[in-house]
Amino acid sequence: MTMVKKKILYFITKSNWGGAQRHVFDLATNLPKTKFEAVVAAGGSGPLHDKLKETGIRSISVDSLSRDISTTQDALSFITFWRLIHSEKPDIIHLHSPKAGGLGALTARLYNLFVLLHNSLPTTHYPLPTSKILYTAHGWPFNEDRPAIQKYLIRLFSWLTIVLAHQTIVISDRERRQVKNFLLVQKKIVRIYNGLEPEIAFKNRAEARQIISNQLTIDQEAPWIGTVAELHKNKGLDFAIEAWPEVLTDKQNAKLVIIGEGEERANLEKKIELFGLQSSIFLAGRKADASSLLKAFDVFLLSSIKEGLPYVILEAGAAELPTVATSVGGLTEIIDDMKSGILIQARHPKEIAKAINYFFNKPENAKKMAQALKTKVTKTFTLRKMLRETYALYS
Repeated sequence: MTMVKKKILYFITKSNWGGAQRHVFDLATNLPKTKFEAVVAAGGSGPLHDKLKETGIRSISVDSLSRDISTTQDALSFITFWRLIHSEKPDIIHLHSPKAGGLGALTARLYNLFVLLHNSLPTTHYPLPTSKILYTAHGWPFNEDRPAIQKYLIRLFSWLTIVLAHQTIVISDRERRQVKNFLLVQKKIVRIYNGLEPEIAFKNRAEARQIISNQLTIDQEAPWIGTVAELHKNKGLDFAIEAWPEVLTDKQNAKLVIIGEGEERANLEKKIELFGLQSSIFLAGRKADASSLLKAFDVFLLSSIKEGLPYVILEAGAAELPTVATSVGGLTEIIDDMKSGILIQARHPKEIAKAINYFFNKPENAKKMAQALKTKVTKTFTLRKMLRETYALYS
Protein backbone atom coordinates (compact mmCIF):
# COMPACT_ATOMS: atom_id res chain seq x y z
CA MET A 1 0.00 0.00 0.00
CA THR A 2 1.45 3.38 -1.00
CA MET A 3 1.69 5.92 1.82
CA VAL A 4 0.10 9.29 1.02
CA LYS A 5 2.59 12.06 1.64
CA LYS A 6 1.73 15.25 3.46
CA LYS A 7 2.63 18.40 1.55
CA ILE A 8 4.26 21.25 3.50
CA LEU A 9 4.22 24.72 1.94
CA TYR A 10 6.81 27.00 3.55
CA PHE A 11 6.33 30.75 3.08
CA ILE A 12 8.98 33.33 4.01
CA THR A 13 9.34 37.03 3.23
CA LYS A 14 12.89 37.17 1.88
CA SER A 15 15.08 34.67 0.04
CA ASN A 16 18.43 36.05 1.23
CA TRP A 17 20.54 33.83 3.50
CA GLY A 18 19.91 34.67 7.15
CA GLY A 19 18.79 32.83 10.27
CA ALA A 20 15.12 32.49 9.26
CA GLN A 21 16.08 31.24 5.78
CA ARG A 22 18.55 28.79 7.32
CA HIS A 23 15.73 27.54 9.54
CA VAL A 24 13.41 26.96 6.56
CA PHE A 25 16.20 25.24 4.63
CA ASP A 26 16.94 22.86 7.53
CA LEU A 27 13.27 21.98 7.98
CA ALA A 28 12.57 21.46 4.26
CA THR A 29 15.68 19.47 3.42
CA ASN A 30 15.49 17.13 6.41
CA LEU A 31 11.83 16.12 6.06
CA PRO A 32 11.43 12.33 5.81
CA LYS A 33 10.84 12.00 2.06
CA THR A 34 8.61 8.95 2.49
CA LYS A 35 6.16 10.98 4.60
CA PHE A 36 6.40 14.57 3.41
CA GLU A 37 6.81 16.71 0.32
CA ALA A 38 8.24 20.21 0.77
CA VAL A 39 7.62 23.31 -1.34
CA VAL A 40 9.12 26.71 -0.43
CA ALA A 41 7.74 30.10 -1.50
CA ALA A 42 9.95 33.13 -0.79
CA GLY A 43 10.18 36.75 -1.81
CA GLY A 44 12.78 37.69 -4.42
CA SER A 45 15.37 35.50 -6.12
CA GLY A 46 18.07 35.22 -3.46
CA PRO A 47 20.43 32.40 -2.48
CA LEU A 48 17.76 30.44 -0.58
CA HIS A 49 16.27 29.41 -3.93
CA ASP A 50 19.67 28.32 -5.24
CA LYS A 51 20.47 26.26 -2.15
CA LEU A 52 17.07 24.54 -2.24
CA LYS A 53 17.45 23.77 -5.94
CA GLU A 54 20.77 22.05 -5.23
CA THR A 55 19.00 19.68 -2.83
CA GLY A 56 16.06 18.97 -5.13
CA ILE A 57 13.51 20.98 -3.13
CA ARG A 58 11.07 22.91 -5.32
CA SER A 59 10.99 26.65 -4.58
CA ILE A 60 8.80 29.44 -5.92
CA SER A 61 9.78 33.11 -6.15
CA VAL A 62 7.15 35.65 -5.07
CA ASP A 63 8.48 38.84 -6.65
CA SER A 64 5.87 41.11 -5.09
CA LEU A 65 6.74 40.13 -1.51
CA SER A 66 9.02 42.45 0.48
CA ARG A 67 9.62 43.45 4.10
CA ASP A 68 8.23 46.97 3.62
CA ILE A 69 4.50 47.70 3.59
CA SER A 70 3.03 48.48 0.17
CA THR A 71 -0.69 48.26 -0.51
CA THR A 72 -0.25 47.34 -4.18
CA GLN A 73 2.57 44.84 -3.63
CA ASP A 74 0.86 43.26 -0.63
CA ALA A 75 -2.35 42.83 -2.62
CA LEU A 76 -0.37 41.10 -5.37
CA SER A 77 1.29 38.88 -2.77
CA PHE A 78 -2.12 37.99 -1.32
CA ILE A 79 -3.38 36.94 -4.77
CA THR A 80 -0.18 35.01 -5.51
CA PHE A 81 -0.31 33.14 -2.22
CA TRP A 82 -4.02 32.36 -2.66
CA ARG A 83 -3.26 30.85 -6.06
CA LEU A 84 -0.35 28.90 -4.58
CA ILE A 85 -2.55 27.38 -1.89
CA HIS A 86 -5.19 26.52 -4.47
CA SER A 87 -2.72 24.89 -6.87
CA GLU A 88 -0.48 23.16 -4.32
CA LYS A 89 -3.27 22.09 -1.91
CA PRO A 90 -0.87 21.79 1.05
CA ASP A 91 -1.77 19.85 4.16
CA ILE A 92 0.33 22.24 6.24
CA ILE A 93 1.32 25.85 5.63
CA HIS A 94 4.36 26.85 7.68
CA LEU A 95 4.90 30.63 7.74
CA HIS A 96 8.15 32.38 8.66
CA SER A 97 8.97 36.03 9.44
CA PRO A 98 6.44 38.77 10.30
CA LYS A 99 5.33 39.89 6.84
CA ALA A 100 4.87 36.40 5.39
CA GLY A 101 3.40 35.34 8.72
CA GLY A 102 0.65 37.95 8.86
CA LEU A 103 -0.16 38.00 5.16
CA GLY A 104 0.10 34.22 4.87
CA ALA A 105 -2.04 33.50 7.93
CA LEU A 106 -4.79 35.85 6.70
CA THR A 107 -4.74 34.37 3.20
CA ALA A 108 -4.71 30.79 4.46
CA ARG A 109 -7.59 31.39 6.90
CA LEU A 110 -9.72 33.00 4.20
CA TYR A 111 -8.89 30.18 1.81
CA ASN A 112 -9.88 27.59 4.44
CA LEU A 113 -13.20 29.44 4.83
CA PHE A 114 -13.66 29.36 1.06
CA VAL A 115 -12.99 25.60 1.10
CA LEU A 116 -15.56 25.00 3.83
CA LEU A 117 -18.18 26.92 1.85
CA HIS A 118 -17.20 25.14 -1.36
CA ASN A 119 -17.42 21.71 0.24
CA SER A 120 -20.83 22.47 1.75
CA LEU A 121 -22.44 23.11 -1.63
CA PRO A 122 -24.70 20.28 -2.83
CA THR A 123 -23.15 20.56 -6.31
CA THR A 124 -19.63 19.87 -5.01
CA HIS A 125 -18.26 16.58 -6.33
CA TYR A 126 -14.57 17.13 -5.55
CA PRO A 127 -14.08 18.44 -2.01
CA LEU A 128 -11.03 20.62 -1.40
CA PRO A 129 -8.73 20.12 1.60
CA THR A 130 -8.13 22.71 4.31
CA SER A 131 -4.63 23.44 5.60
CA LYS A 132 -3.15 23.52 9.07
CA ILE A 133 -1.40 26.89 9.62
CA LEU A 134 1.84 27.16 11.61
CA TYR A 135 3.82 30.33 12.20
CA THR A 136 7.41 30.63 13.43
CA ALA A 137 8.30 34.04 14.89
CA HIS A 138 12.02 34.63 14.38
CA GLY A 139 12.23 37.48 16.87
CA TRP A 140 9.26 39.77 17.56
CA PRO A 141 9.41 42.88 15.32
CA PHE A 142 8.12 45.11 18.15
CA ASN A 143 11.60 44.75 19.72
CA GLU A 144 13.09 46.93 16.97
CA ASP A 145 13.85 50.62 17.45
CA ARG A 146 10.61 52.31 16.36
CA PRO A 147 8.26 55.08 17.51
CA ALA A 148 5.85 54.03 20.28
CA ILE A 149 2.76 54.09 18.04
CA GLN A 150 4.46 51.83 15.51
CA LYS A 151 5.43 49.39 18.26
CA TYR A 152 1.83 49.30 19.47
CA LEU A 153 0.52 48.59 15.98
CA ILE A 154 3.16 45.90 15.41
CA ARG A 155 2.22 44.21 18.70
CA LEU A 156 -1.40 44.22 17.52
CA PHE A 157 -0.34 42.81 14.15
CA SER A 158 1.73 40.10 15.92
CA TRP A 159 -1.24 39.14 18.10
CA LEU A 160 -3.52 38.89 15.05
CA THR A 161 -1.00 36.64 13.32
CA ILE A 162 -0.98 34.28 16.32
CA VAL A 163 -4.80 34.34 16.41
CA LEU A 164 -5.02 33.41 12.72
CA ALA A 165 -2.42 30.63 12.93
CA HIS A 166 -3.35 27.29 14.48
CA GLN A 167 -0.02 27.16 16.31
CA THR A 168 2.89 29.58 16.74
CA ILE A 169 6.48 28.58 17.39
CA VAL A 170 8.74 30.94 19.31
CA ILE A 171 12.47 30.24 19.39
CA SER A 172 13.20 31.35 22.96
CA ASP A 173 11.53 31.42 26.36
CA ARG A 174 12.08 35.17 26.45
CA GLU A 175 9.94 35.59 23.34
CA ARG A 176 7.23 33.45 24.91
CA ARG A 177 7.27 35.66 28.02
CA GLN A 178 6.95 38.77 25.85
CA VAL A 179 3.52 37.65 24.64
CA LYS A 180 2.29 36.12 27.90
CA ASN A 181 -0.36 38.86 28.21
CA PHE A 182 -1.72 38.40 24.68
CA LEU A 183 -5.35 37.36 24.98
CA LEU A 184 -6.75 34.01 23.79
CA VAL A 185 -3.52 32.65 22.32
CA GLN A 186 -1.43 31.13 25.11
CA LYS A 187 -2.37 27.53 24.29
CA LYS A 188 -1.27 28.08 20.70
CA ILE A 189 2.33 28.97 21.54
CA VAL A 190 5.19 26.48 21.79
CA ARG A 191 8.91 27.12 22.23
CA ILE A 192 11.33 25.22 20.00
CA TYR A 193 15.00 26.18 20.02
CA ASN A 194 17.01 26.46 16.82
CA GLY A 195 19.54 23.67 16.44
CA LEU A 196 22.83 22.84 14.74
CA GLU A 197 24.12 19.80 12.92
CA PRO A 198 26.39 17.64 15.11
CA GLU A 199 29.56 18.54 13.20
CA ILE A 200 30.52 21.67 11.27
CA ALA A 201 33.49 21.46 8.90
CA PHE A 202 35.48 24.45 10.16
CA LYS A 203 38.47 25.54 8.14
CA ASN A 204 41.70 25.99 10.06
CA ARG A 205 42.75 29.43 11.24
CA ALA A 206 45.26 30.16 8.46
CA GLU A 207 43.01 29.00 5.62
CA ALA A 208 39.98 30.84 6.98
CA ARG A 209 41.94 34.07 7.38
CA GLN A 210 43.27 33.82 3.85
CA ILE A 211 39.75 33.41 2.44
CA ILE A 212 38.33 36.29 4.47
CA SER A 213 41.15 38.70 3.64
CA ASN A 214 40.89 38.12 -0.11
CA GLN A 215 41.28 41.57 -1.73
CA LEU A 216 41.77 43.10 1.74
CA THR A 217 45.04 43.89 3.53
CA ILE A 218 44.54 42.47 7.02
CA ASP A 219 47.49 41.54 9.23
CA GLN A 220 47.34 37.75 9.38
CA GLU A 221 49.18 37.61 12.72
CA ALA A 222 47.07 40.22 14.52
CA PRO A 223 44.26 39.34 16.93
CA TRP A 224 40.95 39.29 15.03
CA ILE A 225 37.61 40.03 16.62
CA GLY A 226 34.94 38.95 14.19
CA THR A 227 31.27 38.83 13.49
CA VAL A 228 29.00 37.42 10.80
CA ALA A 229 25.94 39.59 10.31
CA GLU A 230 23.66 41.22 7.79
CA LEU A 231 24.64 44.90 7.59
CA HIS A 232 21.38 46.06 9.11
CA LYS A 233 20.61 48.52 11.92
CA ASN A 234 19.33 45.66 14.08
CA LYS A 235 22.87 44.26 14.27
CA GLY A 236 24.22 47.29 16.17
CA LEU A 237 27.48 47.35 14.18
CA ASP A 238 27.80 51.12 14.54
CA PHE A 239 28.20 50.59 18.30
CA ALA A 240 31.02 48.11 17.65
CA ILE A 241 32.76 50.74 15.52
CA GLU A 242 32.33 53.33 18.28
CA ALA A 243 33.88 50.87 20.76
CA TRP A 244 36.96 50.23 18.67
CA PRO A 245 39.20 53.16 19.68
CA GLU A 246 38.93 51.97 23.29
CA VAL A 247 39.76 48.38 22.27
CA LEU A 248 42.90 49.69 20.57
CA THR A 249 44.10 51.32 23.79
CA ASP A 250 44.62 47.80 25.18
CA LYS A 251 45.44 45.95 21.96
CA GLN A 252 46.88 48.32 19.38
CA ASN A 253 47.01 45.81 16.54
CA ALA A 254 43.52 44.34 17.04
CA LYS A 255 41.32 44.03 13.94
CA LEU A 256 37.52 43.98 13.71
CA VAL A 257 36.41 41.85 10.76
CA ILE A 258 32.75 41.95 9.72
CA ILE A 259 31.47 39.29 7.31
CA GLY A 260 28.20 40.13 5.60
CA GLU A 261 26.41 42.53 3.30
CA GLY A 262 23.38 44.76 3.57
CA GLU A 263 21.77 48.13 3.33
CA GLU A 264 23.94 49.72 6.04
CA ARG A 265 27.29 49.23 4.25
CA ALA A 266 27.64 52.84 3.09
CA ASN A 267 26.76 54.23 6.53
CA LEU A 268 29.23 51.88 8.24
CA GLU A 269 31.98 52.81 5.79
CA LYS A 270 31.40 56.49 6.54
CA LYS A 271 31.58 55.85 10.28
CA ILE A 272 34.80 53.85 9.96
CA GLU A 273 36.32 56.72 7.99
CA LEU A 274 35.00 59.30 10.46
CA PHE A 275 36.78 57.52 13.33
CA GLY A 276 39.92 56.97 11.23
CA LEU A 277 39.72 53.20 11.64
CA GLN A 278 40.28 52.08 8.02
CA SER A 279 43.36 50.07 9.04
CA SER A 280 41.59 48.39 11.98
CA ILE A 281 38.02 47.61 10.85
CA PHE A 282 37.25 45.65 7.70
CA LEU A 283 33.96 44.98 5.94
CA ALA A 284 34.80 41.66 4.30
CA GLY A 285 31.53 41.28 2.39
CA ARG A 286 29.44 38.18 1.94
CA LYS A 287 31.32 34.87 2.11
CA ALA A 288 30.02 31.46 1.04
CA ASP A 289 29.68 29.08 4.00
CA ALA A 290 30.68 31.86 6.39
CA SER A 291 30.23 29.58 9.42
CA SER A 292 33.15 27.43 8.21
CA LEU A 293 35.44 30.48 8.57
CA LEU A 294 34.79 31.19 12.25
CA LYS A 295 38.12 29.81 13.48
CA ALA A 296 39.77 32.81 11.82
CA PHE A 297 38.62 34.82 14.84
CA ASP A 298 40.15 35.04 18.31
CA VAL A 299 36.95 36.50 19.79
CA PHE A 300 33.42 36.52 18.40
CA LEU A 301 31.23 39.61 18.85
CA LEU A 302 27.49 40.01 18.36
CA SER A 303 26.47 43.62 19.03
CA SER A 304 22.80 43.29 18.03
CA ILE A 305 20.02 45.44 19.42
CA LYS A 306 17.39 42.89 18.34
CA GLU A 307 17.66 39.10 17.89
CA GLY A 308 15.63 35.92 18.07
CA LEU A 309 17.89 32.95 18.77
CA PRO A 310 20.78 33.50 16.33
CA TYR A 311 22.42 30.55 14.63
CA VAL A 312 25.69 32.46 14.45
CA ILE A 313 26.14 32.34 18.22
CA LEU A 314 25.49 28.60 18.20
CA GLU A 315 28.11 28.29 15.46
CA ALA A 316 30.58 30.45 17.38
CA GLY A 317 30.06 28.16 20.34
CA ALA A 318 30.63 25.07 18.20
CA ALA A 319 33.85 26.71 16.95
CA GLU A 320 34.89 27.14 20.61
CA LEU A 321 35.32 30.92 20.40
CA PRO A 322 35.31 33.28 23.38
CA THR A 323 32.07 35.18 22.76
CA VAL A 324 30.75 38.64 23.59
CA ALA A 325 27.04 39.23 22.90
CA THR A 326 24.29 41.63 23.85
CA SER A 327 21.64 40.35 26.23
CA VAL A 328 18.76 40.58 23.74
CA GLY A 329 16.32 37.99 22.44
CA GLY A 330 17.24 34.42 23.34
CA LEU A 331 20.96 35.12 23.82
CA THR A 332 20.64 34.87 27.60
CA GLU A 333 19.38 31.30 27.09
CA ILE A 334 22.52 30.36 25.17
CA ILE A 335 25.20 32.22 27.13
CA ASP A 336 25.60 32.12 30.92
CA ASP A 337 27.25 35.45 31.71
CA MET A 338 30.91 35.13 32.77
CA LYS A 339 30.61 31.34 32.60
CA SER A 340 30.22 30.58 28.91
CA GLY A 341 30.70 34.07 27.49
CA ILE A 342 30.16 37.73 28.34
CA LEU A 343 26.76 39.35 28.04
CA ILE A 344 26.56 43.12 27.66
CA GLN A 345 23.85 45.75 27.29
CA ALA A 346 22.87 46.68 23.75
CA ARG A 347 23.91 50.13 22.46
CA HIS A 348 26.81 50.41 24.94
CA PRO A 349 30.18 50.78 23.13
CA LYS A 350 32.10 50.98 26.41
CA GLU A 351 30.77 47.57 27.47
CA ILE A 352 31.80 46.09 24.11
CA ALA A 353 35.35 47.37 24.55
CA LYS A 354 35.56 46.28 28.19
CA ALA A 355 34.41 42.73 27.39
CA ILE A 356 36.79 42.29 24.44
CA ASN A 357 39.73 43.63 26.46
CA TYR A 358 38.82 41.27 29.32
CA PHE A 359 39.32 38.30 27.01
CA PHE A 360 42.68 39.67 25.84
CA ASN A 361 43.83 40.23 29.42
CA LYS A 362 42.45 36.94 30.81
CA PRO A 363 43.24 34.30 28.14
CA GLU A 364 42.75 31.37 30.53
CA ASN A 365 39.26 32.55 31.45
CA ALA A 366 38.49 33.14 27.78
CA LYS A 367 39.43 29.55 26.98
CA LYS A 368 37.30 28.14 29.81
CA MET A 369 34.26 30.16 28.74
CA ALA A 370 34.69 29.06 25.13
CA GLN A 371 34.80 25.41 26.19
CA ALA A 372 31.71 25.86 28.36
CA LEU A 373 29.79 27.46 25.50
CA LYS A 374 30.70 24.60 23.18
CA THR A 375 29.41 22.08 25.73
CA LYS A 376 26.14 24.01 26.17
CA VAL A 377 25.54 24.34 22.42
CA THR A 378 26.30 20.74 21.51
CA LYS A 379 24.04 19.39 24.27
CA THR A 380 21.07 21.77 24.19
CA PHE A 381 20.78 23.25 20.69
CA THR A 382 20.81 20.28 18.34
CA LEU A 383 19.31 20.02 14.88
CA ARG A 384 17.89 16.61 15.70
CA LYS A 385 15.89 17.99 18.64
CA MET A 386 14.63 20.98 16.61
CA LEU A 387 13.48 18.73 13.79
CA ARG A 388 11.81 16.21 16.08
CA GLU A 389 9.82 18.86 17.97
CA THR A 390 8.77 20.71 14.81
CA TYR A 391 7.78 17.60 12.87
CA ALA A 392 5.67 16.52 15.85
CA LEU A 393 3.52 19.61 15.19
CA TYR A 394 3.14 18.55 11.56
CA SER A 395 1.57 15.32 12.75
